[in-house]
This record gives sequence, structure tokens and C-alpha cells, in this order.
Amino acid sequence: MKGIDGTSVLACVPPTHFITWNMPSQIQENWEAYIDKDSGGQTMNMFGYGDGGSGCTEEMIELMHRFDKLSIMPKCEHMGGQEFLEKNLKNNDSLQTWDGELYLEMHRGTFTTKSNMKRANRRLEYKLRDAEILSVLRGEDNKKTITDAYKKLLINQFHDILPGSHIHPVYEDAMKDYAEIEKTVDSLIGTGSKYFNTLNFKRDALTFVPNKKGTATRYGVKGNWIIPNIPALSSASLRATKFNDEWLDCNSNNIETPFYKAVLNDDGSIASLVDKKQDRQWVDGDFNKLKIYTDCPGNYDAWDILPNYKDKQIEIKVSEKLSLCELDGECATFKTVLSTDKSTWTMLIRFFRRSRGIEVENIVDWNEKHKLAKAEFSCNVLTRKALCDTSAGFIERDTHKNTTWQQARFETCHHKWADLSETDGGVALINDGKYGIGFDENTMSLSLLRATIRPDVTSDMGHHNFSYMIYPHENGAVEAGVNKLAFQFNEQLVKSDVLYDGDTFEPLYLQAMKDSEDGSMTVIRLSEQDGKRGKIKLSKSVKLLDMLENVIGEAGDTLEYKPFEIITIGIQK
Repeated sequence: MKGIDGTSVLACVPPTHFITWNMPSQIQENWEAYIDKDSGGQTMNMFGYGDGGSGCTEEMIELMHRFDKLSIMPKCEHMGGQEFLEKNLKNNDSLQTWDGELYLEMHRGTFTTKSNMKRANRRLEYKLRDAEILSVLRGEDNKKTITDAYKKLLINQFHDILPGSHIHPVYEDAMKDYAEIEKTVDSLIGTGSKYFNTLNFKRDALTFVPNKKGTATRYGVKGNWIIPNIPALSSASLRATKFNDEWLDCNSNNIETPFYKAVLNDDGSIASLVDKKQDRQWVDGDFNKLKIYTDCPGNYDAWDILPNYKDKQIEIKVSEKLSLCELDGECATFKTVLSTDKSTWTMLIRFFRRSRGIEVENIVDWNEKHKLAKAEFSCNVLTRKALCDTSAGFIERDTHKNTTWQQARFETCHHKWADLSETDGGVALINDGKYGIGFDENTMSLSLLRATIRPDVTSDMGHHNFSYMIYPHENGAVEAGVNKLAFQFNEQLVKSDVLYDGDTFEPLYLQAMKDSEDGSMTVIRLSEQDGKRGKIKLSKSVKLLDMLENVIGEAGDTLEYKPFEIITIGIQK
């Protein structure tokens, strides 16, 4: 398989399910389903109860020893997974290459099930990054504490945990683990007198900064909207500036800001959004429209979303019509309250004086069964490709349905953002913990919540609080800096009195900074995320490392990079 950076890995996809109990019929089924008999070598059949967790029984082992005595059975050989891969894939020149995404046409619901877990996981990924960087800059040896926290987070990303397809006790254990991890990393991050920008590029997006005396509210916390303008890996003091002039013209649901002339509906959807600078309409149908569908995927309830999920849409009532609820010199917040027979959905829509982003905060008391909630955005954009963030780059996906393969991709995954653009402009959706999204021509539908009952009858029930940002922009997503904005939307500002006088490595992205395992180097992991190539001039010579921190070369003082490449370097202490 070839990834977005052009590198390849050997991959084995067994033709039958990875759970078997080693019955002769299962061995025969595997062999008959194996279509690469002439080029792929042997086929793999794994056995053991559970999803690999319970192991094999004495009966399974005994069956394995008897297969050779049955002439009608395929010839079998018992070996471990590593031996199988080395024997059949390594140096096999007859294997074909699959370039790009390999899409599984099932289990699409795991991108959305257990929303609170997914949002906590996203938040902790960034906090762990910050804790490790700050520990290095302070010269603190927090290696064991950080390693233990990482391991606890990673084990909860394992099969059926983070995907949300687990029983309720697993959810309770995972959320307890997340709370412990957050307490640990918050103590490592600490506090200070100034705000420190852990990103390796200028923090220039409008950002909410908590302040008990602030004039704005976000996630129930008082604060101010500030453009930090903190250089890469630097610190600064932040103070809100007062703007007393009128910047918002609001006549009922018709509003005008420095960026837009907009018409809002009572349910929070946007009927019209005219970009004043580009003189163009961004709306072409339902836009920021909450839709809740009946979602009954059958046996794989928590796992799947079926193609017919749109067949039955439930009624959403407007319990409290849209109104302006908060206004200061930077932000205008409009509030609407929606409801079903069982749930309440508060939507806070924020327009800004100094940002073209439109933030939508959702506060939900969710008590549904077999439902799927989506926010739909029909954009006045003509394109046949969507861009989706992968957390270290982006990929293109078709938005049309010409083939059965394209039709099957009605729900797919992404990380921080997705984008529909023409060459001179488009619309991006940026989120703080949502992974499922659908594309249909010029429409994006962001999956927000599900309500499954198997294997957890309480799945996703209760309180939810999350946000996403609508970001119309000029040019394409890369030129518009959507990825940098998405980092700032997810990466919280931290307070820390640390200094850094090294290279910032721009335009690459700083994924991690840590002490090497042997303590001799500072290890820095970088990634190219804009699909470009180039060179960076460094202030000192560095070593090139693999991901296990083995030295594989000398980069000197010039670092060359290719599109979407992940680069690990070591700086001698």
C-alpha cells in the first residue's frame, strides 16, 4: 500500500473474518475466498475466541494438528503472524500496489459513536503534545510520567474502545482513564505569568482566552476574544482591547458584519450568507441545518450506518426562536433552542468582528434511541473533490456517485477539517472532536451524535457540548491556511514561563518534541502537511532519525522535505 507521502508498506488483508475457532469449514472458506493464490503465497487464517483477546483453546490446537491427515483439506502450516508476513510478503515482486485510501464499506458509525470519548481523546492528544514540549524546554525529566500517560491514552484507542463499539463498563473505565490522564498532563503543563504558543507558527487567529472578568462566554466560561499574535514557540502577555464602535447591524434575523450579510432562520440554519469581500453567496440550500434521522443499522448497531439512513427524518421543533443573546466588541452570539420529544438542543452561533469564521457551539441533552444527528451544509461551490484532514496531511475524496465504490463512500472519516473549494474560494468545516462526515456533490454533512443500543443501551445518552466552525475563504484550502486555523481551533493556549531560541522549522508542522530514549538528543518530529516540497536552512547541524530514534543519516544544516513527508531529527545536547 502506498500512502499520501509516496512511501509503501506491505499489507495483508485476510479474505475471511479474523475471528475463527479453527473449524475445517472455516479453513476451507478462507482458501476458497482467497483470490491471490498464484501471486500472494499462503493465505492467513487466525483463530481464537473473541477479538483476539481470549486466545485459542485446546480443541482449536488439536484440530490444527489433525488438518494434515485430511486429504480434502487445504495444506496448512502453523506459524506466528510475523513469520507469515516475512515468508509471504517480503521481497515478493509479484504483489500489486494499492495507492491511496483503502475504504472499508462497513463500520462507518464508529467515526461518531460515543461522542464524549472522541472529544476527550482529541483534547488529550494536544495536551500530551504540549506537556512533552514544555518538559523539554524546561529541562525537566518527566519521561516516565509522560510515557505512562501516553500508554494509557493509546490503550483506550484500541479495538472497540475509542470506536465506541463496547459495553458500558468499558466506557466508564475509559472516561476514568481520560480524567486521570488530564489531571496528570495539566500538572505537567503547569502555569505561568505569560501565554506560550506551543505551535511552530504564529498564533494569529481570533482565540477565546478565559478571564473571569471577560465580556464573552464560551463553553460556560467567561473570557475575551483576542488575536494573540504570538510568534512560533514564544510567549506574550495578552490583554483584551476595547472596541466601542458598532460593528454589527442586526435587524431581526438579518445581520451584517464586517465580513458578511447574512439571513438566519429561527432554527439556527443560515438562509443566506453573502461574502462582502468576494461578493458571492455561499449558501445553496440547507446550510448549518440540524437534521436527525432514524438510524437502525441492525446487528452491528454501534458499528454501522446504512446507506438508507436518510429514509426517515424526525421532526425538530423550535422551542426558542433565534435571538441575539450576547454582544461585545469582538463577538455576537445568537441563540436558538431546538427540541424533539426526548431531547433538547441549544445552538449558539457566533459571528466575529475580526474573523470570517462562524463558530457554532452545541449544548445537547440527548436522550434518543436509534438516531443519527447531522449538521448539513449545501455550499454554493462547484467541485468534484473534497479535501479531508488526516491529522498529518490531507487527502482528496470524490463528491459524486458515478460508481458503486463512490456510492459506498456516503460516510467517511476525517480529523480536524474538511473543505469544498473552487480555485478561487470555498467553505471549510473545522471541528473539535468530530470524525464522521458525508459528501454529496456540493453538500457536506458533519455527523454530530448517534444513539445506539447494542452493545451499550446507554450509548451517548446525556449531556454533550461541542463546537465546529464554518470558514468561507478565498482560494483553495491550502492557500487559505485552513490547516493552521484548525490547529489553533483545537490547540488551547497554555500559560508557561519558558524560553525557546531554536529553529521553528516552518513551513513544516511540529508534531512532537521530546528527549531521546537514551537521553543524548532532543528529538523533533516534523510533518509536511500542505502537499509541497522544499528546503529549510537550520541554525545547526542535525541527525536524521527513523521513528525508533536510530540514526539513519546526517542532514547537516539543511533539511529537505517532500509532500506529506514525516521527518524525525535529533539535535545533540
